[in-house]
Amino acid sequence: YVVFDEKSHQQMMHDLTLENELRQAFESRQLQLQYVPVQDLNSNKLVALDAKPYWRHPQHGVLNYRQLTQLAEQANLQLELDRYVIELLNDEFATLPLEQDALVHICLSSQHLTYKHALRNLQNCLGSCRFALDRLCIFFNEISLARDQDNHAIGFETLKELGVSLGIADYGSGYSSILTLSFLPISCLKLEAELANGIQGARHRRLLAAIRRSAESLQLQLIADGVNSAEQQQTLQQLGIYKVQCAAETLLPHAQSSSICA
Repeated sequence: YVVFDEKSHQQMMHDLTLENELRQAFESRQLQLQYVPVQDLNSNKLVALDAKPYWRHPQHGVLNYRQLTQLAEQANLQLELDRYVIELLNDEFATLPLEQDALVHICLSSQHLTYKHALRNLQNCLGSCRFALDRLCIFFNEISLARDQDNHAIGFETLKELGVSLGIADYGSGYSSILTLSFLPISCLKLEAELANGIQGARHRRLLAAIRRSAESLQLQLIADGVNSAEQQQTLQQLGIYKVQCAAETLLPHAQSSSICA
C-alpha cells in the first residue's frame, strides 16, 4: 500500500503549477533580462554585461536567475529558456550602453551540445540575431564540461565558426583539467562564486593564485564572480585578478523593464 503524504502532494502540485506558469510566461513574454556589469578594477572600465533572465511572478515576486534556471531544469525547459534569452537580447542589444570592445555574456545549458538537433537549433537561433556575434561570449558550466568533454569540444568548434567567443562558467567547481582547457577554443574563465566568498582564507587565496597562473599560461581572461565588497576587490587585485562581476542574485531590479544593475 502507499501512504498518502499531504505535504508532498501539495509541493508536487505547487511545482506543476509553477512549471505550467513558466511555459505561459514564455508565450506572454513575461521574463526580463538583468544586465550585470563585468568591470576591470584597474581601469574601472565596463568590459562586459552579463545578461541574466528573471521573472516577476504575480504571486511569488521576483524569481532570480538561480531560481529561474532551477525551475527550468526541473521542468525540462532549459533550451526554451535559453532561446528566450537570446531572442530578448536580440531585441535589446542596440539599447545597451556598451563601449566598442565590450561584450555581452550569456550562460547556456550544455544540453545544446549534447544533442545534434539542439546544437542546430542553437546555431539557427544565433544566426537570426541582428547584432554582430563577435560581441557575444557564450558560457557553459564547468561541471557539465567535465562530465562530457567530447560533445563540448565538438559543439565549441561548431559555435566558434559563428564568430562568438566561448567561456567556462563556475570554474573551480568541476575539476576539469588544464589539458582539457588547452584544447578548447575558449577565451574566458568565470570563477565559481564560492571562491570569492571564501577569499579571506589562506587556502582559497592559494587556489585563486594557482588558477590565475594557469589562466595566464593559456592566455585566458579570468573573471571573479560573486564579488560584492571592497574587501574582496582589494584581495583579488593583490592576487592579480582584475576583472570582477557582482552576484546577480543580490541585485533584484525595481523597474518593470529590463534593467542594468550598477
